Amino acid sequence: MRGNSQEMGQPTMTPEADWRRSDGLMRYVDKLANLPVLDSRLALLLAVVIAAGPVWLIITTPVGLLWQAVFAIGSFALCSWLRRYEGHLISICLMMISLLTSFRYFYWRVTETIGFGVPGVTYVDLFFAIGLILAEFYAVLVLILGYFQVLWPLHRRPYPLPEDTEEWPTVDVFIPTYNEPLDVVRPTVLAAMQMDWPEDKMNVYVLDDGCREEFGAFCREVGVTHLPRKESTHAKAGNINKALTKTSGDLITIFDCDHIPTRSFLQVSVGWFLKDPRMALVQLPHHFFSPDPFERNLGTFKQVPNEGELFYGLLQDGNDFWDAKFFCGSCAVLRREALEEVGGVAVETVTEDAHTALKMHRRGWRSAYINVAQAAGLATESLSAHIGQRIRWARGMAQIFRTDNPFLKRGLRFGQRLCYANAMLHFFYGLPRIVFLSAPLSYLLFDAKIIQAQALMIAAYALPHLLIANMTNSRLQGPFRHSFWAEVYETVLASYITAPTLLAIINPKLGSFNVTAKGGIVEHEYFDQKMAIPYLILVAANLGGVIIGFGRLFFWSTHEIDTVILNMSWSVYNLIIIGAALAVAWESKQVRRTIRVESDLEAEVTLPDGTTLSARTLDLSEGGCAVRLERPTQLPMGSEVSVQVLPSTSDVAWDCHVTRSVGDTLSVKFEALDIEQEKHLLHCIFGRADAWVTWAQNRDVDHPGRAFLEVLSFGYYGVYRVIEMYLGRFWSGLRGGATRMVRRLTATGALLALTTSLVALAPMEAEAQAQQTKRNSTLPTVTRTLDLQELSGIQDSIRLRGIQGEISLPVSVRDDEVITQAQMTLRYAHSPSLVFELSHINVFVNTELVTTIPLSEETASGGEHTFNIDPRLFVRYNEILLQFIGHYTYDCEDPAHTSLWANISKNSSLKLTTQPLLLANELNLLPQPFFDRRDQSTLELPFVFASEPSIEEMKAAGIVASWFGAQAAYRGAKFPVVVNGELPEGHAVVIGGAGARVGGYTLPSNGTSTVSMVDNPRNNTSKLLVVSGSSPEGMITAAKALSLGAEALAGETAVIRNLEEPSPRDPYDAPRWVPTDRPVLFSELVSSRDLEVRGLYPDLIRVNFHVPPDLYAWESDGVPMELKYRYTPTIGPKSTLNVNINNEFVDAIPLASDNDSNAAGGVKRRIQIPFLSELDSVNETKVNIPYFKITGSNQLQFHYFFERQKQDRCKDVVLDNLRGVVDPGSKIDFSGFPHYTALPELSLFANGGYPYSRLADMSETAIALPSQLGTSEIATYLALMGHLGNSTGYPATRITLTQGADAGAIEDKNVIVLGAAGNQPLLEQWADDMPLSLVGGTARLRVIGPIERLLGRWRGYDLEAAVDHAGQVLLEAGDALGAMMSFESPVSSEKTVVVLTAGLDERLLEVANLLLDPGDRQFLQGDLVLLNGSEINHYRLGTQYKVGRLPLFMALKHWFSTKPLGMLILMLIIALIIAAVLYRTLRRMAIARHEGKR
Repeated sequence: MRGNSQEMGQPTMTPEADWRRSDGLMRYVDKLANLPVLDSRLALLLAVVIAAGPVWLIITTPVGLLWQAVFAIGSFALCSWLRRYEGHLISICLMMISLLTSFRYFYWRVTETIGFGVPGVTYVDLFFAIGLILAEFYAVLVLILGYFQVLWPLHRRPYPLPEDTEEWPTVDVFIPTYNEPLDVVRPTVLAAMQMDWPEDKMNVYVLDDGCREEFGAFCREVGVTHLPRKESTHAKAGNINKALTKTSGDLITIFDCDHIPTRSFLQVSVGWFLKDPRMALVQLPHHFFSPDPFERNLGTFKQVPNEGELFYGLLQDGNDFWDAKFFCGSCAVLRREALEEVGGVAVETVTEDAHTALKMHRRGWRSAYINVAQAAGLATESLSAHIGQRIRWARGMAQIFRTDNPFLKRGLRFGQRLCYANAMLHFFYGLPRIVFLSAPLSYLLFDAKIIQAQALMIAAYALPHLLIANMTNSRLQGPFRHSFWAEVYETVLASYITAPTLLAIINPKLGSFNVTAKGGIVEHEYFDQKMAIPYLILVAANLGGVIIGFGRLFFWSTHEIDTVILNMSWSVYNLIIIGAALAVAWESKQVRRTIRVESDLEAEVTLPDGTTLSARTLDLSEGGCAVRLERPTQLPMGSEVSVQVLPSTSDVAWDCHVTRSVGDTLSVKFEALDIEQEKHLLHCIFGRADAWVTWAQNRDVDHPGRAFLEVLSFGYYGVYRVIEMYLGRFWSGLRGGATRMVRRLTATGALLALTTSLVALAPMEAEAQAQQTKRNSTLPTVTRTLDLQELSGIQDSIRLRGIQGEISLPVSVRDDEVITQAQMTLRYAHSPSLVFELSHINVFVNTELVTTIPLSEETASGGEHTFNIDPRLFVRYNEILLQFIGHYTYDCEDPAHTSLWANISKNSSLKLTTQPLLLANELNLLPQPFFDRRDQSTLELPFVFASEPSIEEMKAAGIVASWFGAQAAYRGAKFPVVVNGELPEGHAVVIGGAGARVGGYTLPSNGTSTVSMVDNPRNNTSKLLVVSGSSPEGMITAAKALSLGAEALAGETAVIRNLEEPSPRDPYDAPRWVPTDRPVLFSELVSSRDLEVRGLYPDLIRVNFHVPPDLYAWESDGVPMELKYRYTPTIGPKSTLNVNINNEFVDAIPLASDNDSNAAGGVKRRIQIPFLSELDSVNETKVNIPYFKITGSNQLQFHYFFERQKQDRCKDVVLDNLRGVVDPGSKIDFSGFPHYTALPELSLFANGGYPYSRLADMSETAIALPSQLGTSEIATYLALMGHLGNSTGYPATRITLTQGADAGAIEDKNVIVLGAAGNQPLLEQWADDMPLSLVGGTARLRVIGPIERLLGRWRGYDLEAAVDHAGQVLLEAGDALGAMMSFESPVSSEKTVVVLTAGLDERLLEVANLLLDPGDRQFLQGDLVLLNGSEINHYRLGTQYKVGRLPLFMALKHWFSTKPLGMLILMLIIALIIAAVLYRTLRRMAIARHEGKR
């Protein structure tokens, strides 16, 4: 396939290197590329459709730092391996991989690192962050367009001309000139006259815009036509257009006046016009035989490709494939018909050449590019001239983009649009390049966090993007552009082209055509300081950034060393690039007016004595040459010799005199030449067809490592020389003014010392006296004491502000008690600036004033006031109102003055003495009096059994316990156990068979299943809830009837004759949990009256809700909440509605005042509601709640902060009309989160009963009870059932109980195992599967193998240290050990086992009670928890497994997120498939292009 590449339309091989291979992998790649199915024109579309999903997967899959680092290293290694193989298909594959890694990086940057809405991100951060992301977007866009442009370089060959010259077209050769000297124009004219073309079919015209007489004389002398033009309208374009009106050739050939053609130029280029009648343009490359400023000043001429070689060596071949080759102003042949059809050369922009080609392409004309150098010219000779030329190009391309945009204008094909767009967008690199050169300074100098990610993560994502793109471009561009030189070229020009391009977009008519000067000399080396000013500024800034970076590294930013190092490294890299740009600004000497061109031609040298020696030329120029003689010959300086180059069509020799003679090398200078001699000389230097073919044949392809070292050396050189130059100037000036400097410093120092002394002696105000809080160390004993947290749920002290600050504290009274005595102790502090005669604290109970507490100077730092409250004021639901009345002046005052405050300590308390009430034995009171929701304390309800309970009695008791647990909710529930003993004095639950006797009480026997409420024989004010049955099944039925239908029970005793159980619960339908299949209205969670607050300093609005613990929020922006709210608009502009979740800040929503209806940023709409009197509008906004802030049990908190509008002095008043409401129509939506989690994880069990709570009736749950049931084991079981009921809000009616090692009963179920060592057979049976085994009274940790330890370290968890620590805990605890652990069920996959065990029976209940205390629950994590005394330790010693299901695409992403090697394999497969299909498609297109069909 590679043997006939040109015939098949395949481009020539990618740039050769000795280490590239064409065997091995290439055999399989060739087979893939030659699959017959790929010949279908639908193959590409099908491949794109198939690849779309995997591509999106690769781009969007998020991974952690470790896995991303693996992906980065793997992708780089993969591309390094592919790069070793030859073939264009591999090149396309590398492009695909490069794009995938770049898209992946940019997706990550946009979605995760900008920082919009992130707390702590400032506007300064966002300013720099947005600037950087836009620059990166530009870079990625240009990368995409660049790859597209060179997908298939066409490598077009010259098309042969007919043998009959009569069929050849007539050609007019235009050589436009303006102000160039004749010495520059003359060689071009003479070389053009010698082109191999019939004389009667070629005419040479000198288009003289300068209208110079010497040019006319020269043209007459040599026999060409001089076309002068007095006016210079439209510069070069106008000059050519005028010439078009005076000439008539079929084709127009245009040469810039310094571009000297070879004799074969027309024969190489014209054939395609005869082949294709729609061919409008054939462009040949611009070759430069003189060094440009980069090559001359850095000494890289012919060693490093110059700036233009990439364009003419690769990009134009790529453009030719897409029929987007555009006119470059010179070295081109155009069809007159096409040129006249578009109105001649375009005059609207200063890059008339490219604009003209665009117009012709829009008219359907075609173009071609033949990459054979057939003309050579002079490069720009100074940095300033080079920059000026590029500014014109950049301005012109920007003008075209603005006035004739290829995306918007009709007539272009898709490929043409993209190629033209790339050519134009390329010149907008100025601003992005400046951004990249200054970006690290935003952090080093201004501490701006422009990328919201840790430095290592940035490196892990950015390096594959940068390195693979560089590797791919190195392969594609190897002979034409070395790595890192693009940054140098762009850095030199960036500061100068930024303004012209941006201004051209704004006003495309700005700017004028400037002619690039050629043919000058540089007599002395100098530093072009004027042109280097931007580079000097950037160097100084980056040097300063690196110096400050060392300060950050060791002093200021030691907490983010990786970020400092990353930015310092970036700045050092920038210094290398900018330093190379500075090196270019050191202009080297150029004293020769004619450029010597290396050549190796046979010659003869005739010596002064007539001897003729054979020789070979070393170099030739228009002024002289150097030759190597056949033998060493020493000639005196000035000796006259003649030189003739062989073979020659005429006996033309050049008279010369010797300028240097060393050994066999002779350098000579030509005497005055006549026209024939000059033509012959020009032919020898420039006119040969092969003159430039071997120009760079000895230059190696790109090697990125070597290229970087090259640029590094130039960067160091540039920075070093500049520092050396300025330090030299500084020291020179310093010596001259040393005396004056010392005097000034001495005077300044004395003045500073005097000022410092005066400041130190200035009087200072004394600090405020230390406050001392007076507390009463003795607290009276009461029946019940409620502190401030129990009353209000507030964790901290209460601050009352303003002239009338208030807060209400709820107090509830149980139905079975009455308050007989109440006493409140209020501890407080207040502002010392109050007017005490007017200031006090009022206490109200249900709007009745109870007491007024005077304030005084003594109580400012802390006071305490104890007072009695009339118990008759208390009803069921009560409100204690604390009201602060404060004034700080007798005159008019600011109602919100900062001195108006009082603090109510959280240590304040309310002591209540209660007397029990006699209640009727009425079941319709249930769950009262056993549980009263007005009682905020933990429910403690004893369970009584007549004897050791059977499995059925345990199940009935468990169902009842789960029901009470559901009722108790957040309060928690404890169930002490009495077996065959006396009844407790308080309320209790009795479980037993009909007729059983318990502590003197006989259970009823009047029904199969019975639920009764009776007086407690030991205390007639207490009740017994009796659940009994004549059979075990009847007892369970009674328990289910109680828990499922308590509201239907009535009277003292209810006999259950027929119980219709509800259908089994569906997954995740627990009453406690919010629905996860739809948005949930706030009205479903809380009553509307609890969503309103009032006053200048309102209380929180609280919305409680529970969610399933296994919701999976991977990749989520948070939980969306549509918040609707209303408020009185008579507020100040700084008012906000703060949103918190579980006491953690989420967002602050600005509130609009009545004078600013648009102040609420982010608010979607503000709807006027005319029938609302106080709250006249509804606002709506969206808030995303970070999922990591959400637990199983949650509280949303909304806090209105009202800023009072300031009035004039003495006009400020506080009206009691401030209201804030969260609308009940607000929604929170969990429907976008799948149920998926990793188990075992004890935190899910502790905080939500998961996985058992997945089905609220526990139909997939089994509890394995110990062999012997004591009170401790039963109480543990009941506590556990209460926890499960609390988790779901539903009784565990379908739970399975088993005792002993009955594996069949627990198959396909999630299992809870209870029992101490020796009392639970499953502990021994499953010992090998548990993280901790308790066999034979010995506790042993599971043996963890070396592979598991290694994987643990890989995941960031030190298993070895965890095992060591757990072992130490086991030794310390001994028999007093308590443990909770979890693992996958040995009898059912994807089922979970949780074990509660202890070394001693009495410790078992302590383990279960960990589930009650939120403070303890936070330590229940991992798969093993050890309780040693009061110390809780948690570990993860085993592997996890996943439960639940993810949507297909999310599941794939999730799998790949921890499988970077799998993602690499997928990326390779997709890249190869796309590359193979593209390869075949592009090859077909290339064949058609070669045949002139497209």
